[in-house]
Amino acid sequence: MIIEQIRYHVTGEAAPPEVLEARRAVSTARVSLGLPAGHILVADPAPEDGPAIIWQCGYESETELAIAESAIAGSPEYGAARDRLGSLVERIEIELYASDEGVED
Repeated sequence: MIIEQIRYHVTGEAAPPEVLEARRAVSTARVSLGLPAGHILVADPAPEDGPAIIWQCGYESETELAIAESAIAGSPEYGAARDRLGSLVERIEIELYASDEGVED
């Protein structure tokens, strides 16, 4: 399993509720494309030097991830929602992880 995780570091000017609303719009755009919404995690309280919001989604394979990436790349709705979210945050970090299931010690 592949886990995609995106961490959103909020600027002092963007209120976290605005960022959360924008992230929800991105998730709604994913659902309209037939993709899973993923999970939005909200830090409570938001750390000064860490991400205030994290989004993550699991994919059964690299092929499934590639299909999702292809679907979002061609979507104006997704692009507009992503751009709005990007304008509200200071920094975005994207990471991919593989599940440890089946990995030998």
